[in-house]
Amino acid sequence: MFRLSRFSGEIVVGFSLTLFLPSAAHSDCTRWTAPGVFYLVQTNGFAPRFILHQTGTTLEGTATYYAKAPWQQIDGSVDGSFRGNSFELTARWKNGSVGIYTGRVNSDGFIEGKTYDRNHPESQASWYSDQSAVCLPSPAAPPAPKPPAATPQTPPRPFESLPPGGAGKLLQQMKP
Repeated sequence: MFRLSRFSGEIVVGFSLTLFLPSAAHSDCTRWTAPGVFYLVQTNGFAPRFILHQTGTTLEGTATYYAKAPWQQIDGSVDGSFRGNSFELTARWKNGSVGIYTGRVNSDGFIEGKTYDRNHPESQASWYSDQSAVCLPSPAAPPAPKPPAATPQTPPRPFESLPPGGAGKLLQQMKP
């Protein structure tokens, strides 16, 4: 007979709860990059595959999806942006459709949002990415400006600060 002690049960419960808590690393991230190749799984049954390249916040690439029967492949070009947690894409499909995708990174690092066809705005769906976005390190702060170079001070010459009349007059003033 297998007996689970109270102590080991607490460890199992504690461990399983941590699996469902949002990652602090994801919630603190302010710069993201899209996975290079990923799918956006849509609630209307489509799951287009995106191949994206990111430069700064700008996204560019290609996409492919399969139209329902007869399962024709539809390709397209993609451009958009990833600013902070906000994700935006425009897919220009070769069949004339223009997909607008807007979303945000969720607490688990996955991107989720809504899409619609610009030419047929009534055609809408929700979507989520099949892979998480990648948190980028924060840019390094620019180095502090260097303090201005100190200009060397030339010490005064011993006789430059003498009163008019020179050293003799100074000595006379010093006599008791």
